[in-house]
Amino acid sequence: MVLSDAERELLQSWVRRRSSAQSLVLRSRIVLESADGRAIAEVARRLATTTDTVRTWCRRFLERRLDGLCDEPRPGVPRKISDADVERVIPTPRSYAEIFLNVVAYVEHPAGGHFAAWEQPSAYTDDLRRAVKIAKELPSGSADS
Repeated sequence: MVLSDAERELLQSWVRRRSSAQSLVLRSRIVLESADGRAIAEVARRLATTTDTVRTWCRRFLERRLDGLCDEPRPGVPRKISDADVERVIPTPRSYAEIFLNVVAYVEHPAGGHFAAWEQPSAYTDDLRRAVKIAKELPSGSADS
């Protein structure tokens, strides 16, 4: 499978974006890994999915390129709220934290998802070390507020 530079860049941005649907992130990773020359079974193993899933999304990408990775319209009443509207209304973790907590440091990683310690252990370890250092430097009692 061969990707254009523009396709690769867009797929990588979907993977990095925190607001991307997890289904789109998985599909993007499948295509990226396949385009890097990995076998179907290896892609499935690396992404903890089935070989049928890898085959399906590779086939759909080859047939319709990037449009093939988007969800098909579902039966029933069309949605009245777009994904962009949802992203504007639901606060990002940082904005939510800044409203309710005394944020002294914030790091946003381009990848890692819900299992950051497992997916990027070195970045997670670096964050923990940085947090401990910052906590030690805070005046006594300021970390409680």
